[in-house]
Amino acid sequence: MQGERKVADWLFDHGVEYEYEPKRFTFNKNYSYLPDFYIPRLDLYIEVKGWMKPRAELLHRLFINRSYELLIIDDIKRADEILSKEVPSVAARA
Repeated sequence: MQGERKVADWLFDHGVEYEYEPKRFTFNKNYSYLPDFYIPRLDLYIEVKGWMKPRAELLHRLFINRSYELLIIDDIKRADEILSKEVPSVAARA
């Protein structure tokens, strides 16, 4: 939760409109995925992870394979750096 709060603060401070846990994606009866953030203007989902379990890696692959853009922040200490680098690059492509 602390990592999600840091990302939410960064998005707010940079004027990026976002939705928190906007939609659950169901892949089959055993697998569903709820991304942490969605940035509608960029059509970008963001996932904050402190560590990566094998099931989470599988869900991320399933999600990406369905052509969704997903930014995974797996090092919260670098969240500012990652967001500063990745969010503008996605915006430039949009």
